[in-house]
Amino acid sequence: MIMAKVGAMFANSIELTHMDSVWQKGGEIGHFSFGSTIVLSFEKGEIAFVTDIAAGNRVKVGEALAHVL
Repeated sequence: MIMAKVGAMFANSIELTHMDSVWQKGGEIGHFSFGSTIVLSFEKGEIAFVTDIAAGNRVKVGEALAHVL
């Protein structure tokens, strides 16, 4: 897996608050000051996407989008 933290131009910064610890599922790594996004890239066949999420649906914080195979 590759994790890319993307801070938008002029959106301020990315605050990495837990870089010296082992990450736990659902745990904090950091946060964005004024927004942006995180992109996760996986190798083919490494995950299976949840099938009941459709365009226009709302996704809550912590809701599963995929499962590791």
